[in-house]
Amino acid sequence: MVLFGKWKKNNKMAKVLISIEISKPYAHWKNVFDSLESERAKVAIKNIYVGHKAGNEKKCYILFEVPNPEVLKKYMSDPKNATRMNEAGLIRESSKITVCSD
Repeated sequence: MVLFGKWKKNNKMAKVLISIEISKPYAHWKNVFDSLESERAKVAIKNIYVGHKAGNEKKCYILFEVPNPEVLKKYMSDPKNATRMNEAGLIRESSKITVCSD
């Protein structure tokens, strides 16, 4: 389930925390995720943290900095990016997205 909360622009980049589950090995998922770095950079999505829960490589966390949460939403719904992450093992229905405050 993907949830984007209300975000009030205050001339700061938004922080977005994503938790996901994956069906394939973490190393495989991470390689695919890393291969999309240049695509994210084109739309000013910056990785702050990417990792997994201690003791559980199937539960992953990503913290992005974005100019606006809608940028991330558009990026994630792009069929090309969505297909790549699905092939990497993303269990899409496990996705939880939180727009964080300052």
